[in-house]
Amino acid sequence: MISSKDMFNNFRIFRFVVCSCAFFGFYSCTNSISEKELEIRERELALKERELEMGISTNSPRSQERSDNNRNQNNSNSSYRVRTESDLRNELESKEKRNPKTYLSVDYDLNYRLFSGKDEIKGTIYNSATMATFKDVILTVTYSSNTGTKLYSENFVVYDFIYPGSSADFNIKTYSPEGTKQIGVKIKSASTD
Repeated sequence: MISSKDMFNNFRIFRFVVCSCAFFGFYSCTNSISEKELEIRERELALKERELEMGISTNSPRSQERSDNNRNQNNSNSSYRVRTESDLRNELESKEKRNPKTYLSVDYDLNYRLFSGKDEIKGTIYNSATMATFKDVILTVTYSSNTGTKLYSENFVVYDFIYPGSSADFNIKTYSPEGTKQIGVKIKSASTD
């Protein structure tokens, strides 16, 4: 592999040979090349020599270090950062953990016990999150009148883990206040790992 210093020296030799031929060989052999044309060619060679010197200086190890440092500074200054797959997973998991009510839903059936006066609420809590596991889900049971007026509400905790994409069953036995015609169950909150 030819080093940049050798390339520069070879270019100087080439320039010398071309200029010598131009002055001595071509000029003496043919009178068709004027002095102005030779002067123009010499300027072109000088420009090419400068371009080569600039190319060598930009390819030198020190200038390469400088350009690498500039690139690193530009990358560190920019707000854009390539995120890895684990970064994206962690970000998604933290988003899901902050909003459990968005990812948890409840489905239930009511059984009224006329003789005992006890109501039984059987249901299932579903977790639609892809990364977050929830536990200790607090359900709010609301007792309402025939017109929808809230009579009473109470909280029940379902002590179970609900993994991503799975569900957990629950069974609540409670007494309804007098005048209850509707019972509603909603998720109030949940804990995370």
